[in-house]
Formats: sequence, C-alpha cells, structure tokens
Amino acid sequence: MELLGKLFGSTNRVKLLKLFLFNPETGFRRAEIARRAKVSKSGLGRELRLLELIKLVKAGRETGRRKTWAFNPRFPIARELKFLLDTEFGQHRAEIGGRFKGCGRIKLLVIAGLLIGDQNGKVDLVIVGDSLRRGAIEQVVRTLEAEAGKELVYALLETKDFSYRLESSDKFVRDLLDFPHQKLINQLKI
Repeated sequence: MELLGKLFGSTNRVKLLKLFLFNPETGFRRAEIARRAKVSKSGLGRELRLLELIKLVKAGRETGRRKTWAFNPRFPIARELKFLLDTEFGQHRAEIGGRFKGCGRIKLLVIAGLLIGDQNGKVDLVIVGDSLRRGAIEQVVRTLEAEAGKELVYALLETKDFSYRLESSDKFVRDLLDFPHQKLINQLKI
C-alpha cells in the first residue's frame, strides 16, 4: 500500500478507494467508513470531499437523514482502478502469514476467496492451531479487511478439531482444500 499511497498522495485515500470500489452496492456512514477503512476521522472529511469532487463517490441520505457515501457506478475508470488496487494487494499475499506471529501456535494458515482473488470463495482465511489468541487475530483480520477493502470471512479451529474434521471428510474442510487456496503455514503437512 506504500507505493500506491505515494502515487495517490495518501494511504488513507487508497484505503477509501478500496472500500468503495470493492463494495459498490453499499452506502456507508462516516463512522463506518472510518472503522472499516481504519482511517482517522480527522482527515476523513477532506478525503471524502476529494472523492466526491472527482465523482468516484456520491453522497446520499439514508432513512433517518444521516449522510452516506456510496460508489458512483458511472465513474469512468473504475474497472482499471479496481484492477490496479487488486494487483497491488495481491503482491503482498505472502506477507500475510507473518502478521499472525504472536497470535498463538499456528499449525495451518490457509488463504482463499478474496485473499487470492476469488470473488466467489466461501471463506477467505482459515487458521488452525493451539492456544489461539482471538483478540490478536481479530486485530490482524481488521487490518487485512482495511487493506483488501472488504470484510473477510474467516474461521479459527483448534488443531484437534481440524484433524477430526479432516479425517471425517467434513464438508467445510473438504471444500476448503478442494477449491483454490494457498497454504502460507503448513506444519500439519497437508
């Protein structure tokens, strides 16, 4: 995100671009934008005005008169911009595993779905291990969501539970391993 932040003048702007481009059907309130994109509220107004000015987003009102912002589907270079943002995120996939250090004894970390560019995947991240620290994992996941521009579907499993599911041909585990995925940590030798 550093490179695009320099190119676009702000890493916060890149996060907002991803949020709106990868969630084109959704209108967001100001607080939700700040939370989901992990952008400080202080500079958010300026960035939203700029995105409105270039007509990438349009402001509206939801019931209750709260102002919302949503992607403008008529933005002329949306497809190209989305491709550029997705390509940049894809180059950092290998680094995802390292972000979970200190989150417990992780034996298997699988990325799929959005994290490998598959928009139709059912799950994006599966972590198998022991003594998993949910709070730390959720914090890393929130950061990944801000960088990816979308909410991620993820699962945490204890090693014993995963082994049982694997041996019994559990549908969730079978689908995970049969469909496109990438193992970033694989101490279970699967």
